[in-house]
Amino acid sequence: MERLERIQARIRNLGQLLDVVGAMRSMAAFRLQQAVAALAGARAYAAIMAEAMAEAEELADRHAAPEARPGMAGVLVFGSEHGFVGAFNETLMAEAGRPAPARLFVVGARGAAFAEEAGLASEWSLPMTGRIDGVATLGRRLAERLYPLFGGGGLGSLDVIHGTVGEGLRWRPRRTRLLPLEPARRPAGRRRPFPPIHTLPAETLIGHLKGQYLVADLVCAATEALAAENAARLAATGGAHENVERRLGELRLREGLLRQEAVTGELLDVITGAEMLLGKTERH
Repeated sequence: MERLERIQARIRNLGQLLDVVGAMRSMAAFRLQQAVAALAGARAYAAIMAEAMAEAEELADRHAAPEARPGMAGVLVFGSEHGFVGAFNETLMAEAGRPAPARLFVVGARGAAFAEEAGLASEWSLPMTGRIDGVATLGRRLAERLYPLFGGGGLGSLDVIHGTVGEGLRWRPRRTRLLPLEPARRPAGRRRPFPPIHTLPAETLIGHLKGQYLVADLVCAATEALAAENAARLAATGGAHENVERRLGELRLREGLLRQEAVTGELLDVITGAEMLLGKTERH
């Protein structure tokens, strides 16, 4: 029979684990709320830059700009930096492997580890930010690494895979073409009675805008990825919190039974001792 002291020690350990899981759950909910609140601004800025890019490319078409040289297809995956996110990284890497990219870039230490386990060799990886105020810095660092690859002709297209949060704060993987800007992603924009006024040659203008557009879209993707990661962590910690609470309930019930058994045993000892004393008294 399991001893009462051992049950009580397990209850104390599980109580401490419940506190840790609860703190992780609260932090994930807080950071998810921050990321979701920042999404509107990030998406608005990315949409403005996409519209500017679309107008600049139409302007270049009017001047018969030369077509860009073809290059290899690349994929950028926003994984997680830390664990306790369930199947978050596995799902994203499975999406990245359909089909296997020519060049793979990964954000997040856990994401890079799962990419290696899946047999996907990444050229480089960067740490994933855990705070909303680090998203802009991450976007700029990614743009600094990726933008030169387009100019050198080593990268013809870039897909971005990250999580996105939908209804009920449930996340799902999302894959979008970042560059070149696909016609389907070009905003309708305003109907201008005249071409936009510019002082730079169309090709030079596109070159400058492409860098800003890349930063804006990467910041938007990183913000969505941060929200999705915390949504996954919130779901994982919620399940763990329920499991620990259920186990604590079982142990507390077992503790109560053992206490009752101990009290019953003590009462039986008292009764037995009393009967023995009474029996001796009657014989005398």
